[in-house]
Amino acid sequence: MKETEYKVKKIKLSLPVAIEKIKNWCAYQERSHYETRNKLFDFGLYTNEVDEAISVLVTENFLNEEQSGCFVIQFSQVG
Repeated sequence: MKETEYKVKKIKLSLPVAIEKIKNWCAYQERSHYETRNKLFDFGLYTNEVDEAISVLVTENFLNEEQSGCFVIQFSQVG
């Protein structure tokens, strides 16, 4: 008996739709830049679109640059 293979179709959201979705996602709880970038890539955005979305999120205070910087420093000192 063969196992059935399921193909998951990835969707690509437009940048405005992705920004609105990620704003709601960030508003739910505090997120790091790393988590947020990965989520935006999951939405099917390209690198330049992800950078633009991150910029919007920082400007509108959905992401905090200072706390992300602390996260990166603490993470790099562990290894």
